[in-house]
Amino acid sequence: MVLSSQAIWVTFSPVETYMATVFNVNVLYVGYLAVMYPIVYILLAIPSGRALDSFFKKALLIGIVLNAIAGIGRLLDPLSFGFIFSTQIIGAIAQPFILSSIPLFARKYFIDKQRVTAVSISSIGIYTGIVVAMAIGYPLYQLGGIIYLETVIAIITAVATIWSLAVLFRAEEIPSSDQIQVAFYSRGLKEILKEKQLWILGGILAVGLGIFDSLSSWLQPIFSQFGLGDVAGSLLGIVIISGIIGSAIIPQIVSKHNKRTYILMAASLYTALTFLAIAIWQNVVWVSGWLILDGFFLLSAWPIIFEWIEKFIQHKSQGQITGFIMLIGHIFAILVLVTVGQIISLPYYTLIFLAAVAMIGFILTFGLPRKV
Repeated sequence: MVLSSQAIWVTFSPVETYMATVFNVNVLYVGYLAVMYPIVYILLAIPSGRALDSFFKKALLIGIVLNAIAGIGRLLDPLSFGFIFSTQIIGAIAQPFILSSIPLFARKYFIDKQRVTAVSISSIGIYTGIVVAMAIGYPLYQLGGIIYLETVIAIITAVATIWSLAVLFRAEEIPSSDQIQVAFYSRGLKEILKEKQLWILGGILAVGLGIFDSLSSWLQPIFSQFGLGDVAGSLLGIVIISGIIGSAIIPQIVSKHNKRTYILMAASLYTALTFLAIAIWQNVVWVSGWLILDGFFLLSAWPIIFEWIEKFIQHKSQGQITGFIMLIGHIFAILVLVTVGQIISLPYYTLIFLAAVAMIGFILTFGLPRKV
């Protein structure tokens, strides 16, 4: 379901200019179909989290059903921009219910030693959904136009919906017997706002989201000024694939050895060095090497933070706290994204700015406990 949600989100991103012609609207409005998701997430992050904490299965069911309506419902009027925009809003409403459920789902339905794997696989679904949609978007449009593209995404959504409903209704909650090492239990937003560690985790996630969203949106125009525009799309895909591999491997290792803080430090610092290295030299092999390895470390931060929540936060608060951390992440990510867009004509300054953003993440990690 995570994969499906992400695929619905960026369905039209690879073919925005073509969609503008089909829908007979300005390309900017097609871009709003994707921009809608983080905006709605900001509005619903806390309410969806509280719902998951209070009635988990029903809240997750809401997310699954709304996501299905968004992905499959498009086919009722596939050539109407207004109708597509409406279904996109429905999908955006579903996303916080789905993503914020990841730590709580792992805690409820997996034993302790399986939870990091469950969180990693779910997080991999986030990146895989984006890769799938970005990879198939243009070829499908070329083969059969917008209806063909929407139909394939609808099929993916239908399969994901059936699978998710089967798992949700058949899954039996496992009583939790393990001890939470760094417990934090919230009875409301006021307590969350007082907890420094949650702000720090939200800030680190925000740095990662801001950088990832900026690369997804602006890598091609940035690199085109260095003569690398033609390889930007392929390189971004490889970076995400590298991140998927990292998300499968790194959380397992750091969880076993309690090195979560150290890997978040290393990922932030290496990301800063990556953008400085690219600013110094724009050789395609040099740039590719730095970015691919950065994807391996940077994108693993998301499952590490999700697993941190599952491991060290009282389960009765996990949905709300995940929503709060995601709220911080999306607000800051939008600010970074907009700032990069304003200075994109100055590529060296853009790279230095992204390095500075990564350094903020590195500094924040010093506020986290070491032996976790």
